[in-house]
Amino acid sequence: MLPAGLVVLVQVLARARARAVVPGLAALVLVQAVLVLVLVLVLVLVLVLVLVLVQRGPAQELPVLVQRARVRRRVPVRQQRVRRQRVQRLSAGLQRVPLLLG
Repeated sequence: MLPAGLVVLVQVLARARARAVVPGLAALVLVQAVLVLVLVLVLVLVLVLVLVLVQRGPAQELPVLVQRARVRRRVPVRQQRVRRQRVQRLSAGLQRVPLLLG
């Protein structure tokens, strides 16, 4: 999209310079062309942003997900200790397996 637009822009500028009676006319055409390109880019960015927000769904879902993530992160100290002990027992058992098989 952009390369084709740039080619058209260069062609328009070349024609404007060839026809330009007033030296500032080519600069004016250049400024207008740049403004049009910037406007098109801004519109495309806004469209993409709107599509992303529409796909995300209602805005109320986001805080609920954040709250759930926070709740999941809070693990009681006792539960952490129990998990660590289980992991230690499992790893100790895995270390014994080669001794039993060997």
